[in-house]
Amino acid sequence: MPVLTVKSGSLAGRTIEIRKDVEVGRTSLVDVELADPSVSRRHAVLARRGEAWVLTDLGSQNGTAVNGRRLREPAALRDGDEILFGAVLLEFRNPKEAGAKRPTSDVNLSDLSQTVLQSMKASSAVDALLAAGSGAPDLARRLQLIYDVGTVLSETLDEEPLLGRVLDELFAVFPKADHGFILLADAVTGTVTTAAVRSRSAGGSLAMSRTIVQDVIRNRRGVLSIDALQDERFPEAKSIQILGIRSLVCVPMLAHDEIPGVITLYSSSVAQSFDLDDMALLLAIAGQAGLALSRARLHARAVKQEVFERDLALARRIQARFLPKGVPEVPGWSFCDHYAPALEVGGDYFDFLELPRPFVGVAIGDVSGKGVSAALVMAKVGSEVRYHSVGRTDPAEILGRVNRALAEDLEDGVFVTASLLVLNTETGDVRVATAGHPGPLLRRAAGSVSPLAVGAGLPLGVAATTVFPMSDFALGPGDVAVLYTDGVTEAADRSGALLGEERMKKAVAAAGGKPDAVRQAILDLVTRFSGDEPQADDLTLVCFGPVAR
Repeated sequence: MPVLTVKSGSLAGRTIEIRKDVEVGRTSLVDVELADPSVSRRHAVLARRGEAWVLTDLGSQNGTAVNGRRLREPAALRDGDEILFGAVLLEFRNPKEAGAKRPTSDVNLSDLSQTVLQSMKASSAVDALLAAGSGAPDLARRLQLIYDVGTVLSETLDEEPLLGRVLDELFAVFPKADHGFILLADAVTGTVTTAAVRSRSAGGSLAMSRTIVQDVIRNRRGVLSIDALQDERFPEAKSIQILGIRSLVCVPMLAHDEIPGVITLYSSSVAQSFDLDDMALLLAIAGQAGLALSRARLHARAVKQEVFERDLALARRIQARFLPKGVPEVPGWSFCDHYAPALEVGGDYFDFLELPRPFVGVAIGDVSGKGVSAALVMAKVGSEVRYHSVGRTDPAEILGRVNRALAEDLEDGVFVTASLLVLNTETGDVRVATAGHPGPLLRRAAGSVSPLAVGAGLPLGVAATTVFPMSDFALGPGDVAVLYTDGVTEAADRSGALLGEERMKKAVAAAGGKPDAVRQAILDLVTRFSGDEPQADDLTLVCFGPVAR
């Protein structure tokens, strides 16, 4: 079984057997505890993925490195890899890989300008196999080899183990190959990186012409160079000369219309040089490898998308628990609401607050931005408002306390507009404190609609010393107060025109004096105005008023 051995610090010499997926960190709650201040509480996880053990950093403070390279993405470990968790160095040993020899460095791409000795288009590989001379292996055997390799490569959908398996199979098919590697090319940036390396002998370094790699990718062809040791086109390839490379063949991995990388095999023996028949066979196998890599990447994207969608669905259910589970049940009063995030989760906020009788608090807010980050801030705002409203009835005081808490915790550039209303359910008097949020629309029983004039206060979280302006009004029978976020007034039609406050006021005026009728009139207006245009912003409504008698 795999073993982790601590190589540095006070824990040096400690050995940890890896029997199952393990989490590494500083706390005693993880599977592998590294009591070092440079290690995060939950630092990284080592998990079995098929035949490979994959290491993933969990967003640690000081990072994770494998063989001196900072870990940006999950990486499959190999026997002998050195892992740095913060400042603690460990060695990963896997007995299953202990007999496999690996090179000590990546492939060095040089800037040598080289001509191609022989070449073959990838599309010509099958014809070349069919036309192979009598000295070539039997055609049926070659086709069987291609089929067998394709079958083996279909057994894994993890990219890194797959690429290593490609080279393992090629070493079995081409016994003359002493060294081999796979380079992956980024179609956007054009950068080329080493993805897998195999050698029959340990030590040494490998070199490859960047010109040949670019030629193989650009022209979709395999290239063959024989006796590189004595070829004047390789005068500066010191590492090639040290290895005694006599023959190399480089072919593209073709996946549909894309070439994600190249495969290169080296032979050190003059008597075992590669020929055109070898290149034709390697081209055919590289096509299988390219398709297998394409499937692995599609699978990885599908899994990532599935996990993402599942996490979003869970986030939406969790966020729903931060919202009110119902409206206040107060004799003589009617309350209603509507909450619709533009994405799975949103940054709008509203709440009904239990205050000392006969008071009821009504809060609404809008976090800057949308999506998951805004939803997290929304949850923070909701908890702070509930906490600081306990036992208090002054909306400006409550907002002031919430603001001081948010100003300490929110990232720069993140803020929250909000309005907090405190209703006296016995008198109908309402006090309003605002933090950069539009004041409520007031629909009077006679049908007039006007916005409540409020001061232009700063949003929550901008400055800890902000004092929030306060206004007041009264509600009588048939009156309705409407709180909303800009998802209503900034709803857009196909031409990009915004709904605006005036259209909203007309719909409210025509709706009658019941809160639920006003809410539905606004929602119907947004639907008619936007048509088939997707919702661009979170939309929240809260309507309340005395029950008309």
